[in-house]
Amino acid sequence: MSGTTPSSAPTLLLARRLSSNVAAFLLGFALSLDDFVVSNLTSGRIQTYPLYVWSAARRGIPPQVNVWGTIIFVLTVTVMVLFLWSQKRRRKVGI
Repeated sequence: MSGTTPSSAPTLLLARRLSSNVAAFLLGFALSLDDFVVSNLTSGRIQTYPLYVWSAARRGIPPQVNVWGTIIFVLTVTVMVLFLWSQKRRRKVGI
């Protein structure tokens, strides 16, 4: 890092990484809160998944919430891995 001393470089690097992690956390929190508020205001008589999770958390979380959360997580990770694999493959081929 240009213009830093050897003792201040790790602190600067850690501050940069932490700031991006805090920003990602705040963005995720804001999007989740927004999803809940929009669902709550526009659902009418239909119980959407965010409202189901909210009401289940107040009563006690049933296993279905954990199952759906796991399914969504596994699908997201699978899509990400496949996308990264295809990008890596394209770089090797040179497309």
